[in-house]
Amino acid sequence: LHLSIRRQRQMCIRDRFQSSNPFPWYYLVLLLVVFSFFLITRLRDSRLGRAWTAIREDELAAGAMGINLVQTKLLAFAMGASFSGLAGAFFAAYTSTIFPDYFDFSVSITVLCMVILGGLGNMTGVVLGGIIITAADRLYLPQLAKVLKGVLNVSVLPNISNPQLKDFLATSLDPIQMRLFLFGLTLVLVMIVRPGGLVPSKTQLAELRSASTEPVSP
Repeated sequence: LHLSIRRQRQMCIRDRFQSSNPFPWYYLVLLLVVFSFFLITRLRDSRLGRAWTAIREDELAAGAMGINLVQTKLLAFAMGASFSGLAGAFFAAYTSTIFPDYFDFSVSITVLCMVILGGLGNMTGVVLGGIIITAADRLYLPQLAKVLKGVLNVSVLPNISNPQLKDFLATSLDPIQMRLFLFGLTLVLVMIVRPGGLVPSKTQLAELRSASTEPVSP
């Protein structure tokens, strides 16, 4: 009886977590994000997190203070791999299949845009940057592509007689095809206008202000 009840519960959970039903996956990934945010915040404020910060600022001074550089770096790689494995396991379970083509170079560029746009050294900024970039990539760029395609088909392309020029305009003025260019342009503008990101950390903001107010030696 207990085995049958357990099997029924497992079947019920398995039926809920299907790719066609996004709500259980949404709540699960939300729970994972909250758990990761809490754990990373606690790690940053711990002794190990302060050792990571010391190595990032000055590796020679950190070693002189007694920090084991090799062990601390290995722990940083291990923690990064753990969080990456957690996210990869969720992604593989949701898609029911996984291939190397899912993780091309554009994924690295997108993640870098999220971090730079949100703010280095600040978890809240990184989450905000991830929301903005994901919304732009999944929602706004496809809608903008539809609008531009309608404008081209109605106002621009009928007035052009050259077929090569038509094909060039139809393919080049597509925001989805130019997404990496737009993300790169966003990175350049953010680094020029707001180097610390939208929500920079207090430490980095103080460093940027001190660097900007430091007198230039002749």
